[in-house]
Formats: sequence, structure tokens, C-alpha cells
Amino acid sequence: MMPDQFKAVQQRLAGLVQMVAPDLQELRQEVEELTKALAAEEEASDINRKMYITQRAALNWKLQQRTSEITDLHERQLKLSQELAACQHKIACSSTTHAEQIAAIEKDYDEQISTINSLHQREISDLQLRHQLSRHRDAVNAMHNADLLQTQLAWERLKVGDLRRDCAKLEEECAQSKEEHDQSRRDCESWKTKYDESMKSNEQLQKKFRWETATVDSLCKNCIMLQEQGDEWKKKHNQMKEEHGELQDKHQNLEESDLALKSRYHAQSAELNVALERNHSLEEEVQQMKEQLKEEDRRATEAESRKLFFLAKLQSLQNDHAEQKETYLKRRQAYKELLVLHVRLHGDHHKQSKVVKGLENIQKRLIEELEDMKDDCRKRRQECEDMMFSHNVLAARNDELLVQCVEFQTKCEKLDDEVTGAQGFEIIGSPVESYDDEESDEESDEESDEENDEESEEEEGDEESEEEEGGEESGEEDKEEDDDFDEADDQLSDLDGLVEVEDHVSDDDCEFPDEDK
Repeated sequence: MMPDQFKAVQQRLAGLVQMVAPDLQELRQEVEELTKALAAEEEASDINRKMYITQRAALNWKLQQRTSEITDLHERQLKLSQELAACQHKIACSSTTHAEQIAAIEKDYDEQISTINSLHQREISDLQLRHQLSRHRDAVNAMHNADLLQTQLAWERLKVGDLRRDCAKLEEECAQSKEEHDQSRRDCESWKTKYDESMKSNEQLQKKFRWETATVDSLCKNCIMLQEQGDEWKKKHNQMKEEHGELQDKHQNLEESDLALKSRYHAQSAELNVALERNHSLEEEVQQMKEQLKEEDRRATEAESRKLFFLAKLQSLQNDHAEQKETYLKRRQAYKELLVLHVRLHGDHHKQSKVVKGLENIQKRLIEELEDMKDDCRKRRQECEDMMFSHNVLAARNDELLVQCVEFQTKCEKLDDEVTGAQGFEIIGSPVESYDDEESDEESDEESDEENDEESEEEEGDEESEEEEGGEESGEEDKEEDDDFDEADDQLSDLDGLVEVEDHVSDDDCEFPDEDK
């Protein structure tokens, strides 16, 4: 190889090194940015996990309170139903009129319950439709996120393959390094766009998480409001229960007085009948016994006086009975109002039980979503670790290539010094100035060759021997570079084996990292 050709090769290698150096620096910067982004995502996932744990504990505590309150309400409802059944039995036993009125009240009660049940069924159907819509939206978002992560992983694997092919092409053909560098730059730009898309999807997930926290807060507020309403209804129910007991006692007293009056009325009516029969007998005796007119007149006057006395007494009893009937009707109206209030309380309790069931379903759904998000976080963390490992391997390989380029540069400088006898030139400096210096050196060499032909022939013989030695050294360097590339391929194959092994790890073994790590 001639000195001019050797210098041209050196210049070409220097230009290639200068072209590759900024690209390698950009790759290093991108790897650092990726590591920072991954650390930020891990911190965000830890914060989300802590927030979910606190919210889940608060919801469990509220659910326990609500279940205890529901059991108390069920027990009170059973007691009230038993008391209502006892009252209905007493009212049915009192009289047939009471039974008819109770039947009318029960019909109204059944109609109101049917209307309330129809309204509850409509509300339940609306809530079920809303839950189905929310679940469908969550499923669509989860599928979209999974597709994005799969495409990102596939693209990263393709990127690793492209980098391997780029290394092989750099070893085989140095002339095509610029085109391959442009292709890698385009790949990096596409990866940047995909990374921006993933960041947007993460922002959407954060917005969704904020919306879910707002819904959970609103549900907690609704639970607190329902609890306060339940306490108010409990107080009212206790007051109505006390008033109901007082009215029952009064009703029992009235029934006892009514029975006593009825017994007295029957006894007096019997006495009146007896008196009338005696009056008839006295009249017959007056017709038959005209001789005993004085005695019969006396008896007649006594009978009439007794009759007037009993009639007056009967009139007073009838007046008392009318007054008692009016008081009984008033108390009966008050009892109807109590029944209406009891029906309303029963409807409110039914609504509260439906709301509690809805809250339980919402809590179960939130727990399921928490578990799914934990699994997604574990998978994404594993994928990020694999990507970081592959990026570290590629960065180490790039560092090795830079070191090899620097060594090759130093060897070329040594060879140039040995051939020309000069001090050498810097490759990474300005290539145009070094080329001008080389042209001046060539002109001086040509003049010296024309003057001293014999010396130049001897120098050419020495140069040929040195070139043979340099060829042997370059062959050894090529072999060393081939060995380095084979070692890098073996490391990448080991990395693929590690990724395959880590894919078989179960989700139960994956745990969230500590903040210290």
C-alpha cells in the first residue's frame, strides 16, 4: 500500500469517527432520559399504590359501620313488624268495622309498596346500566394501554435487532455507516414519538385516577349524608314508637271502658225489658182486677216512675256512648297517621338498604380494579427493567466501540509516524488542515525522491516491510474486533434468555419496590 493511499484511508477513518461520535453522544443522552423517565414512573406508581391502600382502608371501615347499622335497622324493623302484627290482631279482634278499616289501610299500604318497588326497580336498572357503561369504559382503556405497551415492547426488540445489524454492517462496510446512522436516527425519532404517546396515555391514566378519587369522595360524602339522615329517621322513629305505645295504652283503656259500658247497657236493657213485661202484666191485672184499682194505680205510678228513671238513664248512657265514639274515631285517625308514617319509614329503610348494596358493589369493583392496576404495574416494571438492562448492554457496547476507535486511531498515528518520520497529526481535529499538511509533505517527499533515487528505493523496501508488518497488525486488530462482536452477540443472547426466564415468573412473586431501592 502506498503512503498516499494509507493517508486517504486514515482521513476516511477520521471522518467516520467524527460522524459517529455525536450520534453516540445522542444515544447516551436518550438512555439517560429514559432512565429518568422510568424512575419517575416508578415513583408515581408507588404514590398511586399508597393512595389506593389508604382509600381501601377507609372504605372498609365505612362498610363495617354501615353493615352494623344495617343489622340494627333490621332488628328494629323486625320488632316493629311484630308490634304492628300485634296491633293489627288487636284491632281485628275488636270489631268487624275495625277489620274492614284495616283491610282498606292494608290495600293502600300494598299499593304504596307496589309503587315504591316499581320506582326502586327503575333506579336499580339505571344504576346497573351506569355500572355496565363504566366497566366497559375501563375495559376499553385497559385494552388500549395493553396494546400500547405491547407495541412499545415489540418496537424495542426490533430496535435491538436493528442495532445488531448496524454493528455487523459497520464491521463489514464502513462506507455505508452514514446511511445506517440516518436510519437509526429516524428510528430514534419514531421512538421519541411513541414515547410521547405513552406519556400522553400516562397523563390520561392520571386524569382517570383523579376522576375516580373524586367519585370515591362524592360517594363518601353521600354515605355520610345518608348516615345523618338515618340517625334523624331513627330519632323520629323512636319518638313515633313512644307515641304509638302511649296510643296503644289509651286504646286499650278505651276498649276496656267500652266493654264495661256495653255490659252495663245490656244489663240495663235487660232490666228495662223486665220492667216492660211487668208493666204489661200490671195492665192485664188492672183489666182483670178492677177491684184493686188503688193498688194497681200505685203500682202503675211506681212502674211509670221507674220507666222514666230508666229512660233518662238510657239517654245519658247513649250520650256517653256517642262521646266515646267520637274520641275513638279521633284516636283511630291518629292511628292511621301513625301507620302512614310507619310505611314511609319502611320505604326509606328499603331505599337505604338498596343504596348500601350499591356501595358494596362499587367497593368490590374498585377492589378488582386495584388488583388489575397492581398487575399492570408489575408487568410494566418488569418490562422497564428488561429495557434498562438491554439499554445498559448497548451503552457498554458503544463505549467499547469508542475505545476501539480511539485505539485504532492511535495505531494509525504510530504507523504514520513510522512511515513518514514526522510527528503525526490529530485525527479528531479539523480534517481539512491535516489534508493540506499531508499535501505539502508529499511535495517535499517527491523532491527528495527525485534527488536521491537510490535512497528512495531503499526507503521503499523498508516501507514495504513495514506495510507487511502493519497488515499483519491490522489483521490481528480485525480478529480482535471480530472476537469483541462475538462476545457482544453472546451477551445479547444471554439477555434474551434472561428475559424468557423472567417471563415465566408468577405475578405473586412481583412486589412493589421500596423507596430506598
